[in-house]
Amino acid sequence: MDSSSEPDSPPLPQVLELQPDTDLFFRPRPRDREGLEATLQLWNPSERPVYFKTMTSALGRCHVRPSRGLLVPGASTTILVTMRGLEAEPRTQESLMVLSMFCADPSLDFFSAWIQAGPEEVMRSVLKCKYDPGAEESRLQPRAEESRLQPRAEESRLQPRAEESRLQPPAETHSPRLRSFLVLLFILGVAMAIVAAYFTGNITYYD
Repeated sequence: MDSSSEPDSPPLPQVLELQPDTDLFFRPRPRDREGLEATLQLWNPSERPVYFKTMTSALGRCHVRPSRGLLVPGASTTILVTMRGLEAEPRTQESLMVLSMFCADPSLDFFSAWIQAGPEEVMRSVLKCKYDPGAEESRLQPRAEESRLQPRAEESRLQPRAEESRLQPPAETHSPRLRSFLVLLFILGVAMAIVAAYFTGNITYYD
């Protein structure tokens, strides 16, 4: 039998650990920016440096940062995947592929290493692109809660001032007038006492 009819060797298992590892869920981008986004974490648990690069089926609508790189042993990186446009809800047939291989020759640059690599040296992982509709509700709910609580916060901010002005003693507000009134009463009292003593003869005069 011809040896060329032998089946191809099975692909190498992925050396990198991916999180998530099967489905890539896209959510609305924060701060009202258009489009959707998803994050993917790569970690190299091996004792050898590993090259990686990404490929997507949504060409022209998908942007990956970083799309390639080198992970030394124990290193990790976070990849941000964005879909452009509000109509860019990813369909189930769209996917993201992560390819990796060991860095066998450190003297080679990234592109030369991939050109010289054989198919049996490349490890592949495919993630399906999916849309997470619940993320839109979770993003809008805090804003609705914030707008609902804002009037209460304003009331609670103004309430201490109103309470303070209501409980403030009136004597403190009119204390100068009260003191003047008390002094006037004292003077009138002394004057009346002198007049009464004069008419009753209780005042003694000394030569």
